[in-house]
Amino acid sequence: GQCAAPSLPAWDQYVTAMVTNAAGRIHYWELWNEPNNPQFYCGDMATMVTMAQHAYGIIKSIDPSAKVLSPGTQGSAGPAWLGAFLAGGGSSAVDIVAFHGYASANAEDLNAMVSSYRTVANAKGGSQMPLWDTEGSWGDSAIGDDAHRAAFLAKYFVLQWSQGVERVVWYAYDNNGCWGRLIGTAAGLSAAGVAYGETYQWTVGATLTKPCSVDGNGTWTCSLTRPGGYHAEVVWNSTRDVGGYAVPDGMAEYRDLAGNSNPIANGVVPVGNSPILIETGAPAR
Repeated sequence: GQCAAPSLPAWDQYVTAMVTNAAGRIHYWELWNEPNNPQFYCGDMATMVTMAQHAYGIIKSIDPSAKVLSPGTQGSAGPAWLGAFLAGGGSSAVDIVAFHGYASANAEDLNAMVSSYRTVANAKGGSQMPLWDTEGSWGDSAIGDDAHRAAFLAKYFVLQWSQGVERVVWYAYDNNGCWGRLIGTAAGLSAAGVAYGETYQWTVGATLTKPCSVDGNGTWTCSLTRPGGYHAEVVWNSTRDVGGYAVPDGMAEYRDLAGNSNPIANGVVPVGNSPILIETGAPAR
């Protein structure tokens, strides 16, 4: 029965009580979980839009600074559901467009997913709204070993950064292995957990100066800078190993997802499935 829409008076009472209790502590409200999946929502679109409009009014009356997110859709049917929601009146009841970024075992497939959501939002009244991935990881995809999971994670964040997704929420730190687990079976972080920290260090505070792009050999590059003349590139190739990738002039070292720093010899570095950060020198951390 959890998929059924509640009665509207009960919904209003619930939202009022919850937001009153959490006002000032919870700043962002996602209206529903994966409503395009009948497991989570089995009502109709008109009812969902009405609930969203009621919730928006209640939330803003209690905490005007709060932001309301669209229901977080998932899967290949997610963009179409979002489009129908926005066009049916939902665009007046949200501040941020949310989606759940489960694509496949290939992180690069996120590009098409994000583009679909952006296209739908632009066409259905959400063109000025930020786009957030509020839940995602490799999901239940056959992702491979620890090294593949670490590589996927770094690509996942960097590619969405390049696509203009303003926030990405990983799911989940302590879940089971097929749903993004970042801690080891005993104590400490897994390789993916370490990669999360490294990817944070690579990207947060940096400026993406050139969106991620792929060349004819399948090598991806994403260019970034920091104040003080720092330049770097995130580089990987998911399809083959490139033994002698020529680095731009001025690059001094490269970092891997385990946190190791390596000098660049003869102007070339090895590139493979696991992203590396080629940089002019280590910035202050």
